[in-house]
Amino acid sequence: MSFRNVIGWTVTEYDQPKYIELRGRGRGGVRLAVAMTVAAGHPGSVFHLTADMTGGVR
Repeated sequence: MSFRNVIGWTVTEYDQPKYIELRGRGRGGVRLAVAMTVAAGHPGSVFHLTADMTGGVR
């Protein structure tokens, strides 16, 4: 099952270029929190993403 929703996002924390955190709200009481980090890796970079979704989720 899937549904479409429009999310309004707010940047709640930002530490360029290492970290960004966003919070969003959508129709039906849907709330999201997303955090992304980038760190040096050998070779390349390490990307980490966490996401929490609450509200009208079934």
